[in-house]
Amino acid sequence: MNISLPPAPPAPDRQAQDRPAVGHELLQQDKYATPLRERIITGLVQGAGYLSILFVSLICLFLLKEGLPAVVNVPVGSLLASPGIRLRVISGYYPC
Repeated sequence: MNISLPPAPPAPDRQAQDRPAVGHELLQQDKYATPLRERIITGLVQGAGYLSILFVSLICLFLLKEGLPAVVNVPVGSLLASPGIRLRVISGYYPC
């Protein structure tokens, strides 16, 4: 089985070095060729994303921890309102 390789790219000329990279040339650039500032900003945005996921997870765990006793101690039937139940008036405030 013969595998042929594509021909080598031509040697770069002077004008090609002076112009910015476009198209497929951007894909061929090395990862470490990106500017330091861009890598720092990318890292900060990625870190902020991971921190937000962590904080939302901690909030969910806190709500679960605080709400679990109510779910265990209060019967489900009392949580569901039936049409005949009236709301209790608190300090003269009528919600309806």
